[in-house]
Amino acid sequence: MLECEIRFKIKEGKEFLKRASKLCRIVEIYSFSDHYFIRGPRWKTGSTSLRIREWRIKNSKRVKICEVLFSKTKEKRVGNLRMKQSSYGKLKLFEGSKRECWKLVEELEFKYWLTIRKPMGYVLELKRRQNTWSSRFVCEKIEKLGWWGEVEEHGKNIKAVKRRIEAAMNFLKGLGVNEFTSDPLLTIFLRCAKMR
Repeated sequence: MLECEIRFKIKEGKEFLKRASKLCRIVEIYSFSDHYFIRGPRWKTGSTSLRIREWRIKNSKRVKICEVLFSKTKEKRVGNLRMKQSSYGKLKLFEGSKRECWKLVEELEFKYWLTIRKPMGYVLELKRRQNTWSSRFVCEKIEKLGWWGEVEEHGKNIKAVKRRIEAAMNFLKGLGVNEFTSDPLLTIFLRCAKMR
């Protein structure tokens, strides 16, 4: 399965949400922190990751749930788009309390590396769905980065995934978005951390 994620910086989060609300509705609210763990230098590339996702709000409900997630992807380039190929996406290895998850990861001999916090996130869906793309995107506040958006498309056909991403980008340009990146969030986060 191929996955392509496009991210875009949002200068004014609340203003963007106000503009988007004319064409979209919020279908989910969420908040979580991803605690990344490593075992050697190859884990810092982002292609292989082990993290504890600590949920605060999931499916618009307050929760205290943690999950241990593993992902391993291969990267493919299609023009200026970066696509990830994975057999299983984000694989949930365990769900439990933060203490239980942390203990499991340490028993597997992983070391804590860094945390990316998303104190507020919204899943938006077009009020009038389009057949050209999934009609869903997220708008989230990321600690140390500000407001960012993301569109994700999946499929087996590279050209079809690329077409859907391009259709989503055209829609977002109509909302005033003019800069897109297919860099993984971890890459963006590390780049910004080095600049500080």
